Amino acid sequence: MSELDLKQHGHAAIAMALNGADALLRAGDADGHATWKRVATAINDLLRQAPLEGEQLQQNA
Repeated sequence: MSELDLKQHGHAAIAMALNGADALLRAGDADGHATWKRVATAINDLLRQAPLEGEQLQQNA
C-alpha cells in the first residue's frame, strides 16, 4: 500500500487490509493474516492526526 493508496482510500484502507487478513485466515494462512493485521495497524497509525497520550511521534528530518 503506497502513500497514494492512503490518500485515495483514507480510513477505508484499514478495512481493505483487515478484509485481506480475514481472507487469508479463512484460507488457512496464519502468517499472512498476522502480516495484514500489522499492516492495518500501521495504516491506522499513519492516518492518526494526533499522538496518543505520552507518545512521541518521529519527526522527519
